[in-house]
Amino acid sequence: MAGNPIADTDQLDAALRNAIDILVVDDEPSTLAVFESLLAQPGRHVITARGAKEALERFDRHDLALVILDIEMPDMNGYEVAERMRSDADTSATPIIFVTASYTGRGEVFRGYDAGAVDYLIKPVDPHILRSKVDVFCQLHDFRTTVERQVREITAQNRLLEDQLAEIQLLQGLLPICSGCKKIKKDDGYWQGVEVYFRERAHVEFSHSMCPDCLKEWYPEYVDEAL
Repeated sequence: MAGNPIADTDQLDAALRNAIDILVVDDEPSTLAVFESLLAQPGRHVITARGAKEALERFDRHDLALVILDIEMPDMNGYEVAERMRSDADTSATPIIFVTASYTGRGEVFRGYDAGAVDYLIKPVDPHILRSKVDVFCQLHDFRTTVERQVREITAQNRLLEDQLAEIQLLQGLLPICSGCKKIKKDDGYWQGVEVYFRERAHVEFSHSMCPDCLKEWYPEYVDEAL
């Protein structure tokens, strides 16, 4: 029975969105095809670029777990491309593995590290070594992504708790009091005199007196003497 083409397309789009992206840069189409066949597997998306310009464009558009970068390219060499990639603070931590067919000695390796590379491979690349190194960087990227997502979730939860706490403190600071008799409504719905309410909760004892306004209202004949 044929599957649902719409559902299959949606699942493919979701898989690509959640896949770990790897950028492979080489000016030889045959080399790109080899790398793509070696590295492609479920959960990974191998992005290819045939030169420096394409590489930088794809680098800016994707959250990459790793860049595998050829050194000898006609438009711009791999060292220059790596330095451009490292110049952006948001992407400066993206690991870069240099690949070259013309190894000239330790000086070339050191230059690669100075340009921002984390590793250096010589063509023809051993498939087992390549896959092993890529696996490590993909696992690190997955771990970092998980931690960043958890930090965002915890931060959002903390903000929500802070808002809820502020609302609770506000509600706790509001006392429903009768505008006539001045009794206070308790949590159980019953009304209680102000003196009893505070005596039970704050251990406050009241000493009774009269303010000048009440004294004038209730005992006008004693106002002058009392004041």
